Amino acid sequence: MVLAVLSNVRKDMLKEVDAMKPIQLSLAKLGLLLATSIFVMSSNAIAAEDAKDGKEPLRICAGEDELPYSNTNLEGFENRIAKVLADELGRKVEYVWWKDARYVVRDFLDKDKCDVVIGADINDPRMATTSPYYKSGYVFIYKKDKGDLGLTDWNSEYLKNPKTQIGWIPETPPEVMLVQIERFVDMFQYKAEISNYKSPRNHYIKYDPSRVVNDVLNGRVDVAVLWAPAAARYVKQSSVPLVEKLVVDNAKKSNGEKVPHQFSVSIGVRKSDTELESQLERALVKRKNDVDAILRAEGIPLLPIEKAKSVSESFVNGSKG
Repeated sequence: MVLAVLSNVRKDMLKEVDAMKPIQLSLAKLGLLLATSIFVMSSNAIAAEDAKDGKEPLRICAGEDELPYSNTNLEGFENRIAKVLADELGRKVEYVWWKDARYVVRDFLDKDKCDVVIGADINDPRMATTSPYYKSGYVFIYKKDKGDLGLTDWNSEYLKNPKTQIGWIPETPPEVMLVQIERFVDMFQYKAEISNYKSPRNHYIKYDPSRVVNDVLNGRVDVAVLWAPAAARYVKQSSVPLVEKLVVDNAKKSNGEKVPHQFSVSIGVRKSDTELESQLERALVKRKNDVDAILRAEGIPLLPIEKAKSVSESFVNGSKG
């Protein structure tokens, strides 16, 4: 009798347990749903906080094969500057690579594919630019064993001598001055060579500053006139001693119009991205010593930076379009 009662009680308990299973399963599902929701909400909150703290990647517009500035192996001095600034902002660098410098602003920056242009022309009207973080100029480059050539500016008789072979990058201030001293026509062959006999019309020509420096070394030209940041690395690496001398910034056209040979360099962002511009301004101030160290290690001659921006400075070799 007792066993029968116990048996009946056991059966009734099992029935109650079976009846509770759907409730238990529902509670389990509800718990899982709540846990998932909390996790998603927490993840979104963390992501939002990261974005608020500026921890999203710093997207850098950079040339994939534009040494000494940048390349995909991160061997350029602008690659190192980007890393310093990103570290200061607590962000990782994410590169967006371009092949044609003419369309960097139009096809990359303006279309929100990237956020930052390192090495922008100061006061480029298409971008918001920081205060300049360095200033440099064009330099005369020649073999040290040639002695003192008396080169200071474009008034030098050495440059005007038809026997003197001069190397340069097309569409830069030296080309303007070659016209002024009546040397452009007899040096036109060199322009064709350095352009690989291609016309810049309707397509991008990548000029290699290392090739011009090599032309000094192999005797193709007696002197080169190049933008110092583009040439400094190759002058420094040369096994043959070279002289690198800043061009005095007094060049003028025959009508008196100035032809600048010294330029200030800044960082560009979209015009609407004022917060990022301010962040980069602060980062440049805080990490000035680190940025200067990178430039000096590259061998770039640095000039004093004026406090005010100059709207006239926009004619730098390799300016990003």
